[in-house]
Formats: sequence, structure tokens, C-alpha cells
Amino acid sequence: MSSYLSAACAALLCSAASFSLIMTTPTDVKPVVATAKEQRYTDLRRLVRCLEELEGGQWHHPGGKLCFTHGTWQAHSKLPYIQACNPTVAREVAATVLIHHEGRLLKEERIPTVRVMALCWRYGYDGAKTTQDKEKYGERVANLYADKEFYP
Repeated sequence: MSSYLSAACAALLCSAASFSLIMTTPTDVKPVVATAKEQRYTDLRRLVRCLEELEGGQWHHPGGKLCFTHGTWQAHSKLPYIQACNPTVAREVAATVLIHHEGRLLKEERIPTVRVMALCWRYGYDGAKTTQDKEKYGERVANLYADKEFYP
């Protein structure tokens, strides 16, 4: 009986000692976090569909449903601006624009989250860094991205 009790006490002391070791970790230990280059945060097709929904344009209007500006279209496509009204072409060009922004974010070691990518889409890369986003555009896109089911 006493050997059983001493074994139980020894186990209890060992667990208490290991608990105190866990609780007294050094303050300079930092958690391991993957860098922005090791992760892909966004499904670009899904993000483009969210942008389509929030931009509120119509496919038959200039700039199409994604509300492309003439300058953005020319910077990322060699096709005529009228092609922004073609859903298939416009979605491809939108993905190209987002890939461009994602590359710039990664180059600066910023994480290209859905919210940040949406702000880059709306305000341009430089504008996204300085905007206050009073309309909560980035947040609305991120919520739509997380909650909405899109069907082909």
C-alpha cells in the first residue's frame, strides 16, 4: 500500500513540476508564425465574385459589373475597354489585377488578406495603405467572402 501511495505522490510531484515549467516560460520566446510568403490567403475567383456583388455595376455599363476604370483596364489588359463588359474576360483581368496587388503586398511582407486585397481593389495599392475605409468596404467584402455561397 505504501509503495502505491509513494508512486502516486511521485507522479503528482512530477506533474506539478512540469506544470510549473509550463507556466514559467521565458518571455523572449515568440510563437512560430508562417510568413506571408508561405501562405495563400485568398481564393481569387471567390474574391472576384464578392467584388462583383459589392461594386454594383451592370455588365452592359462601361467598366462592366466590376466597375473597371479605363486606366486600370489599360494597365492590366491589352484588350479594348469594351471587353470589361464581357464577364469571362473581366473576371480574368480582375484576377490579374488582384495577383498584381498580392505580389506587391508580399514584396513588402504584408499579409494579403481578403480585406486588404479588397481595399487595394477599391482604392488602388497606395490608396489602400492610407485610407480610413469609412464605408467599411474591406470589411463588407471579407464578410461576403466568408459567408456567401456562389454557384456557377
